[in-house]
Amino acid sequence: VNGVVNTELSHLPTIEGVTIKPIAKANSEELEQLGSLTAHKTNYFEALNTAYSTGGYYIHVAKNCAVDTSLLIEHICTGKQQIIQPRNFIKVEESAEFNMAFLYRSDDGASAFQNELTEVFVGENAVIRMDNIQDRNELFDLNTIWAAQERNSRFTITTITKQGDWVRNNINVRVNGENCETNLYGTYRTYGNQHVDNHTMIDHKVPHCESNEHYKGILYDKSSAVFNGKVFVREDAQKTNAFQQNANILMSDDANMNSKPEL
Repeated sequence: VNGVVNTELSHLPTIEGVTIKPIAKANSEELEQLGSLTAHKTNYFEALNTAYSTGGYYIHVAKNCAVDTSLLIEHICTGKQQIIQPRNFIKVEESAEFNMAFLYRSDDGASAFQNELTEVFVGENAVIRMDNIQDRNELFDLNTIWAAQERNSRFTITTITKQGDWVRNNINVRVNGENCETNLYGTYRTYGNQHVDNHTMIDHKVPHCESNEHYKGILYDKSSAVFNGKVFVREDAQKTNAFQQNANILMSDDANMNSKPEL
């Protein structure tokens, strides 16, 4: 609630091999890699979150742990003129598999600026699937995710923006090992003067990897949206297959879409 884990409202399941708790209760050893992926030294909003984070969660999935239960994290905004800055840390160890979803909603009349920062570490042969469902009004939402993949891993995230006054999703993936698969999917629907901005970055550092980006949008009234997908293929990253597609339907003459794929 407002960026802080509320244990009274939460059901933290006991799953063998999985640790789930507020990030404030994680020790220094568990958070040894915290901040190693982010751009907090050069990006103002990531620096702001690093300095003034309001809470968040810590998730660790042990080696060889295949979890058949999906975890749902519900972000609730209540009250007016809130500043919400969750900081989250997710680590999926070697050969583990994990599914999770985020649901963002707000009480009627709630207003806030959210600046969320999440780090995801995907170990060798590991698989993680994430669904990000955004459904709230009168909020400025800035969501930044940094992910790092090791050899033979698979990272998939689907972002669904049902509504939001101003939404920006920054998804950044560093592909550090060979034979990785990266899937970034998204859909958005905008009304009135709403604005939805999806910025992605996939950095292919090594050979024999595949990435897929597929975003679709429907825009009504005077709303606007952006898709900016940036793919880096480093000099040594031979036989990389990087796919991008952005399809949109403008339901009004006043709707505005900016699509900018980059290689």
